[in-house]
Amino acid sequence: MTQLERVNIERKLWEILVPATVDDMQVDLAHHREWDRKIKDIAGGLTILSTAKSYDSSEFFEHMIPVLIRCTSQQMADIASLTASHYRQRAIMYYKVSDEVHITRFSV
Repeated sequence: MTQLERVNIERKLWEILVPATVDDMQVDLAHHREWDRKIKDIAGGLTILSTAKSYDSSEFFEHMIPVLIRCTSQQMADIASLTASHYRQRAIMYYKVSDEVHITRFSV
């Protein structure tokens, strides 16, 4: 088994919640795009979903952007750390969506 095959087997599907606002201010699109580029460098790609509202137990809410990423557990931990730093956050939520990720290529 090659190194690339081994890494592909270890990759899972993760979702991370990225803040759309920081300190009640909309995050600039250029700032998001910078984060996108860093994640692409780490994981090779990402899928950005529509903005959602996130509530906590104190009924405080903020707008979050769910992002799907196929990567290893270590890469995801690195992405969470990078995200906290990039958006100046004290906490970042991410979770494994699936242990199995299949990408099938077809000729058209």
